[in-house]
Amino acid sequence: MVSRPHGYKLVERIVRDLRRERLLEEAREITGIEIDDGLASDVMNIAHGVYSPLDGFLVQEDYVHVLYDKRLSNDLPWTIPIILDVNPDEIQGIKEGDDVALLFNGKVIAIMKVEEIYSWNKKEYCEKV
Repeated sequence: MVSRPHGYKLVERIVRDLRRERLLEEAREITGIEIDDGLASDVMNIAHGVYSPLDGFLVQEDYVHVLYDKRLSNDLPWTIPIILDVNPDEIQGIKEGDDVALLFNGKVIAIMKVEEIYSWNKKEYCEKV
């Protein structure tokens, strides 16, 4: 018997075949952000459903709830914020609603719609987590 995914929702964000090829073509036309191996792992974990029910990086409301309450804003238990930490200089000109390509070692590993841009306190994050 297979166990139920956390939050009863298994997320799979992998695209294949023709749709994948179209998205890779589109990625050439949008802003790319180079990410490190830790963030690339988070992208893969989101895409493959390891972080189910998350279907992307946390928006600020969920970030705050997880940091202080150890729960997502929908009250589902979640203990570590999964956020896309990038240098503000790298995202100049990018705004909420834009599509960006996430690159690892120069290769597109994901295309993401920017839901929200917010700052966070690394010291507070470390203390709370």
